[in-house]
Amino acid sequence: MEAGRARSNPAFSRLARSGIAARAVIYVLLAFMTADIAVTHHSPSSPSGTGALSEVAKQPAGRPLIALMAVGLLGYAAWRLAQALSGGKGPASVLQRAGWASIGGLYLTLCWRAAELAVNPGPVAGGGASQHPQPLVAAVLRWPGGPGWVGLGGAALAVGGVALLVWGCVHDYSKALDTHRLGGAKYQVARATGIAGEAVRGALVALVAVYLLEAAVKDDPSQAKSLGGALYSFDRLTGATALLLLATAGLVCFAIYSVFEVKYRQL
Repeated sequence: MEAGRARSNPAFSRLARSGIAARAVIYVLLAFMTADIAVTHHSPSSPSGTGALSEVAKQPAGRPLIALMAVGLLGYAAWRLAQALSGGKGPASVLQRAGWASIGGLYLTLCWRAAELAVNPGPVAGGGASQHPQPLVAAVLRWPGGPGWVGLGGAALAVGGVALLVWGCVHDYSKALDTHRLGGAKYQVARATGIAGEAVRGALVALVAVYLLEAAVKDDPSQAKSLGGALYSFDRLTGATALLLLATAGLVCFAIYSVFEVKYRQL
């Protein structure tokens, strides 16, 4: 009940929208870094949420900007967690609430990273498991039945990626966006960018899952890759540049869709 009242608060709504704007900035930077890999086979930072934040922190006036992004990311995390706490109770609703809670946790982590960079824009040792998953995977592989646990995690991630791809294609965006203010033509643009963005995001999650499953099958933590490592691995594939540019286009689309959400999202 308290979570539901918080969601209806205008100040909470403004904070959530600032978080969606911060998300748009992150995806623009992810797109830039992915395009850089396609063209130069190199990126200034690892293509990830924390890598994108690091790039912001390096820019002139980066520290105050990253501090604002930390506030926005906190707002976005709070909104998703409020959704998780105030959702329905049916089986489908429970799964949806679990997804919202996971997203809230992810953005709390990004908020913490942004706050670290606002205080000290230098690199943080280690970069976190999301950027260097091999140590975590190595630790799990040493557990009794370790490869099975890693495989289970990879399978769950793969299912999540495929579900995100399918959801992006079949989702009714009119339930998320205020179509009365948006108008027919702009709604179609928003819907198209949402579909393309969610499809690419789901495909990238599934790609990371493939490497995690490979680590489980081979009992070799070096096979596990972060998003950045997975994108760099495209160099071994035929048509690598085209695939990376396709991923870039999808990430740009999701950033554009996020801009639509900033103004027209029904919170």
